[in-house]
Amino acid sequence: METREGDTEALATLMTELGYPSTVGKMSRRLAWISADPSYVTLVAKRDGRVVGMAGVHGVLYTVHKCSDSNDCCRKISWRRTLRTSPS
Repeated sequence: METREGDTEALATLMTELGYPSTVGKMSRRLAWISADPSYVTLVAKRDGRVVGMAGVHGVLYTVHKCSDSNDCCRKISWRRTLRTSPS
């Protein structure tokens, strides 16, 4: 499921546990920045209502076309995924 406002504290704690120190304020700013860009999405995994993992996805659509030298050219195709899960 997509991240909700109430997940911020749990995500900050999760990221800190995984070696990426964060605070609620920092995580809130990151999520606000990410949610402002439609090419990003942050998903959370929950068990018994508790956040136990997250995945950040950034997708960009690109086109492939013929270049003037008759070779296929690729404008840019890129998908970046980040997966974080709780060690417990």
